[in-house]
Amino acid sequence: MPVFLDSNVFIFAAGADGPLKDPCVAILRRVATGDLEASTSAEVVQEIHHVFRRRGRLVDGVRLGREVVRLFPGMLSVTRADILRSGDILMERPQLSPRDALHAATALNNGLTTIVSADTDLDHVPGLTRVNPLML
Repeated sequence: MPVFLDSNVFIFAAGADGPLKDPCVAILRRVATGDLEASTSAEVVQEIHHVFRRRGRLVDGVRLGREVVRLFPGMLSVTRADILRSGDILMERPQLSPRDALHAATALNNGLTTIVSADTDLDHVPGLTRVNPLML
């Protein structure tokens, strides 16, 4: 069963030591070896750039973004349908950030019903199951 990887998987894997670093690194290793079928989107890379730039680490963010692009040659694009569905998700779940709603919509529109994320706000998106990186 393929999964969608949220941006925080990559950010934790590239970040400082903490409880989610090693599990996120392990997830990415499983993707690289083919033991875990996963996808992500161009919007995830944009979020990585944004987070790292905000933290004063733009070079690291761009480097990580390029690694993500190499790891996912079939990376999902964000489509008009994804944007429209993200609006529907936001109307149902206004506590979600617009970016989380877009990740959820992109995953769902591509038949991915499982998202790997530390973000518990995604627990309440209809049709989507969130898996904590610690549990994968």
